[in-house]
Amino acid sequence: MFTKIDALLWKDAKFTALDSDEKVLFIYLITCSHRNMLGCYYLPKMYVSGDLDWSVKRVSEGLDKLLRKGFATYDFDNQVVFVKNFLRYNPLENQNQVKGAIKVSSTLPKSTVMSGLIDVIKEFNNPIYESLIKGLEKGLQRVTEQVEVEVEVEVKEEVLKHSRVNSTTHVQEIVDYMNERLGSKYKSTTPKTITSINARMKEGFTVQDFKTVIDKKHYDWNNTDLSKFLRPDTLFGTKFESYLNQPLVVNGVEVPDYMQTKNEGGKGYEKVE
Repeated sequence: MFTKIDALLWKDAKFTALDSDEKVLFIYLITCSHRNMLGCYYLPKMYVSGDLDWSVKRVSEGLDKLLRKGFATYDFDNQVVFVKNFLRYNPLENQNQVKGAIKVSSTLPKSTVMSGLIDVIKEFNNPIYESLIKGLEKGLQRVTEQVEVEVEVEVKEEVLKHSRVNSTTHVQEIVDYMNERLGSKYKSTTPKTITSINARMKEGFTVQDFKTVIDKKHYDWNNTDLSKFLRPDTLFGTKFESYLNQPLVVNGVEVPDYMQTKNEGGKGYEKVE
């Protein structure tokens, strides 16, 4: 494959301002055997390291500088480089070349750097490139959609993971509190218990609300015929809100809110005299 390099490059202020490694690397990007007719191609850093006999660190440093100065763009995930001025010096001249370019583009890893390639081609305002632009835009659209899907999936997975972690923590805390207050041995891993607690939390109730219901029903039902209902499926069921809002009754006496205080350690209530 023949590639043109304009002799005026050596008088270009942006190019002459580059250091030696940057100049060598830029010329390499234009002339290396991995290039194609679009100047947008697959180029792992290891290829550059082997061709130039440079360390990968040296390649990375030189490439980073070229990217910052606008000579190229690089997709680090897919290892695709786009040399911005390549087509300015090596334009496609006929439909056969355009067809070849379309074929070449179809073999590339799908990459967002193609957006820069499309922008450059559009600036030529040449009808010969219309079919190429359409092909590239379709490819870019697929890339964008795939990235959006992947991001959406990652976000959903993270939210679900966070939700599962919080849910598990809350269920454990609530069941542990219940067992301590009632002297019971309910498990926080029981599916029905988990479902009941999560259902109430989705309705907006807090961990403290669960503790309050446990305390109130403990005082209300303990040592009575109703003590058998001091269990998760009853306390955390559909009557949860009514249990939460019922008065606190201690030893058969209703205790107004202003006379209630938590015992030491935050467990249970006592009447304030």
